[in-house]
Amino acid sequence: CTTSLPARRTTTADGTVRNAGDTTIRVLLASGPVVPRIASPEGVMITTRDGSMLARTGRSEVWTAEHSGRRVRVVRPDGVGTVWADGPVYARPLGGGLLSVGGKPYRGDLALFGGDSGVLVVNVLKIDDYLRGVVPLEIGTRSLADSAAVQAQAVTARSYAFIHLVSDPSRPYDLTGGVFDQVYGGVAAETAVASQAVEATRTLVLRYAGRVVNAPYHSTCG
Repeated sequence: CTTSLPARRTTTADGTVRNAGDTTIRVLLASGPVVPRIASPEGVMITTRDGSMLARTGRSEVWTAEHSGRRVRVVRPDGVGTVWADGPVYARPLGGGLLSVGGKPYRGDLALFGGDSGVLVVNVLKIDDYLRGVVPLEIGTRSLADSAAVQAQAVTARSYAFIHLVSDPSRPYDLTGGVFDQVYGGVAAETAVASQAVEATRTLVLRYAGRVVNAPYHSTCG
């Protein structure tokens, strides 16, 4: 088994970007005392950081995660837990399905970290898969007639995501999924217009002097 790796910049020696949309990003979905509930239609493979398997869930079986300090384990529906692992613990959907957290579907994998106040749930996925769940929430519902505006939003959001990738391995995520960064709703937020805009602009980022620009924006004020 392999595990999801921390985010990495895909750059050349002079700082220019290659395939920004295919770069892995880590998005914080939840933290705090709420117990994460994880499932997938074909089941979930649970592994440690080094790829050792902890568990394999049944189809659509809902497991929870808990922590003891920085250690993490997942717990079966009958209350039996796996061994404790020095986090993170990774969850990967089987059979090409989607993972759900608290009933909400997400692309990619999950990384579960023990935090001071609870389990940190981090979605690990490609930037362009992340953008599918960002663009509709940041620009609002749009028709195909507004495709140029939606594409511009996709480029701006991709640039923001890429410039905020974190190189510090001690930090478990790059961005939050809320208003402090870009609002992210996972698969439930996706629309056909926004997904087409992400695909149409998949290699594009905002640049100045050959480098990606940090271009903050506001969802209602530009």
